[in-house]
Amino acid sequence: MASWQTSGPRTALRRDWDWLANWCNVRLIVVGRRPVVLEFSKRARVQPSSVFGPDMLQGEGQDLFAERMRRIGPHLSMKKYVFQVRNDDGLNHFREVSRRCSSLYFVLAYHDPDVGEYDSYLIRQGRSRAYAVPEGLIDSVLSRHGVDYDADDDENEGRYWEASWEIMDQAESRWLARFVRRAGPRDA
Repeated sequence: MASWQTSGPRTALRRDWDWLANWCNVRLIVVGRRPVVLEFSKRARVQPSSVFGPDMLQGEGQDLFAERMRRIGPHLSMKKYVFQVRNDDGLNHFREVSRRCSSLYFVLAYHDPDVGEYDSYLIRQGRSRAYAVPEGLIDSVLSRHGVDYDADDDENEGRYWEASWEIMDQAESRWLARFVRRAGPRDA
């Protein structure tokens, strides 16, 4: 039977067997008109559990982090959230969130280090489109960063994570570039 424990300054209760879970690294980018993104941002800040699941708020190695909102067009803004998800990619959760926030677009990019997957989704009004980063691109980026699968040292691990962030950038830009190109002129 699992016992409940708290870990350091964290306030949420965790099971002592959480370390067995498969944690994915996730980025959620919320895109829409500035006032709507601001409203979403406020709700996520004031009542984060109304937007994010418990594992998203407090991950294995990283808690939920929000970047500053950025303007990406005359009337468009985006806000990025970085977090981890346990045993999932978060798609179904954010499809549900998108039904409640029907005027926003959500770009969800994730990396599952256990299987080497890098995927992303464009989500709106409960529907989603998927993009899987091709294996050739993944191999190319890992190679360019000098990742050695046989090495077990801190430098190699650092190169691996730098390459992973670059691949996630590519996964999210797949949708952001299309969205800004398509939606930008209508907002002018």
